[in-house]
Amino acid sequence: MRISALGAVAIAAAMAFPLQAQFITGTAAIPAGSTVIDFHQFTGGWTFTPGPVQVSTDPSNGVTFTSNHAADLGDGGYGLLSNGTWGGRTGFGVDNGFYYVDFHFDAGPVGFAGVQMNYCPDCFDFSGRVFIQALDASNNILASYDVAALAPISSPGGVNYSEFRGISRSENDIATLRISGGVAIGDDLTFTRVTATPEPASLSLFATGLIGLAGGAARRRKPKR
Repeated sequence: MRISALGAVAIAAAMAFPLQAQFITGTAAIPAGSTVIDFHQFTGGWTFTPGPVQVSTDPSNGVTFTSNHAADLGDGGYGLLSNGTWGGRTGFGVDNGFYYVDFHFDAGPVGFAGVQMNYCPDCFDFSGRVFIQALDASNNILASYDVAALAPISSPGGVNYSEFRGISRSENDIATLRISGGVAIGDDLTFTRVTATPEPASLSLFATGLIGLAGGAARRRKPKR
């Protein structure tokens, strides 16, 4: 079966645009020029707080930290049992499976966000689930990924070991990044705004229109018998 040039363009266009949401499991996918919050101003142990706390040192690109109960900011220690230890490295911690921490992007929603993180896979209060979630401006969940199930982190005997986990969207609609679960820690909150791409429905109509045009052109070129 032959594919016309116009049909090929339609197929290529449909393949060129990203999915609406994607779970990111490594630093290679971090967009160039992303902003990184390293929590370096929080030293002297843990500060146990529900927030709000401003964690960005850039007033034009603020990020507000909150928690549904109270969580840790600072450079205190955590025992992650089979995943080693964490301490002396600035960041944040969630020490109960019912708690979460939110990072709200004060300057407006972003299209990419994530953290360097680790967790305790065998702590007594570990629920078996550590989530990273993207929330919109109304606190509706746009995307949710179970890190321990989908991209587990294993660091036996590790010290301050972490891996990047994040969420990429095809438009800037992530108002808040949420980390939840039993005994999860993190550092280097990373985020950026992306260039908007067509909505899937619009893209589908666009591709269908191109294919239709291609089919019509092919019929017109068919020689008469």
